[in-house]
Amino acid sequence: MKVSELFEAAYQETFKDYIERLKSMGLNPVGNGLNSVVFEHPTMPHVAVKIFMDDDLGYREYLEFCLSHPRNKYVPRIFETDDFSSERRTKYFTKELHANWNVSRSVNEPYSIAFIEMLKPVTVEAMEAMINRLANIAGLDEINSLAKLGPTGWATIAEDERDKDLQEFAKFLVSQVKVGHKLDMGNRKNFCLRGDQFVFIDPFF
Repeated sequence: MKVSELFEAAYQETFKDYIERLKSMGLNPVGNGLNSVVFEHPTMPHVAVKIFMDDDLGYREYLEFCLSHPRNKYVPRIFETDDFSSERRTKYFTKELHANWNVSRSVNEPYSIAFIEMLKPVTVEAMEAMINRLANIAGLDEINSLAKLGPTGWATIAEDERDKDLQEFAKFLVSQVKVGHKLDMGNRKNFCLRGDQFVFIDPFF
């Protein structure tokens, strides 16, 4: 099986049909959301393949932020085309990895592919630790979900300079809320771990 065949054929398939074909070819799904499905890469165990609907504007903006802030420890690392040197002839990688969102490629349901570092599911302990830490920075009483922070809590965190990466991430969230994106912090599937490092996978609805 050529890896390039998995991705180039997406031009002719709806989102649902493409997902089902990848499953039938043996790709292992490791997660899913309302508008996306994540698979293990068929040849690279350190890479996750995320297929998502193009109308998920918040996630598209988040991918751009991740690509432009590759050293921020709180965001997932997005693999550039050059990281797939043996597969660079596959034009589909270049289109998706550089976020040229071509909505004309599918008449019904345009969708895109992102190649992201493979991360671990977040643990209860890591989740609780991050909730407590952010609540403390935001000056809130004890909370049981990051959804309780809300835009006001994140705005306070964005002013705290003790952790530059966290401040940078918070400033981005606040800017996106101002243009109409809604925070989605109540689902544990939106967070992962890189070792012991907490990572925000998809912070928007």
